Amino acid sequence: MSTTDDHGPPGHRSASPGSLAHRVPDLGALELLLAVARLGSLGGAARELGITQPAASSRIRSMERQLGVALVDRSPRGSRLTDAGALVTDWARRIVEAAEAFDAGAQALRDRRDSRLRVAASMTIAEYLLPGWLLALRADRPDTAVSLLAGNSAAVAERLLAGGGGGGVVGG
Repeated sequence: MSTTDDHGPPGHRSASPGSLAHRVPDLGALELLLAVARLGSLGGAARELGITQPAASSRIRSMERQLGVALVDRSPRGSRLTDAGALVTDWARRIVEAAEAFDAGAQALRDRRDSRLRVAASMTIAEYLLPGWLLALRADRPDTAVSLLAGNSAAVAERLLAGGGGGGVVGG
């Protein structure tokens, strides 16, 4: 069963209160805590992340309520992590690094997906049919790079058997 999320738009549904997503602060809050630790200033961290100081302060308070511990001692001279805040910051750093690795992996999958197509084709296919097919491919997937090797049918078959092409087309 899901519950209404106080942090999302009205009507937004989130994970149940017993789920990990409900108990662990979001990445934005963890990035804010890391910035406070690095800069020693809640206002400086807010500026770095492009949010207002009151919004940053509210987000830290919300995270403190969520975790049930004080994370930051605030004073006119700046912000200092509590002992619990220092420990949570170490955990936050690992979570953010894992999220960055996840993001980089997802980007690599997006970049790799159909980004390069190697085709070996017989001369007749390459001259008469492939241009139309490649135009349709370009319209559907404009970021796909195509490399073509045109040759006789035997050369196309040899190249494919040797692992030298992603696909091959010959006339019958």
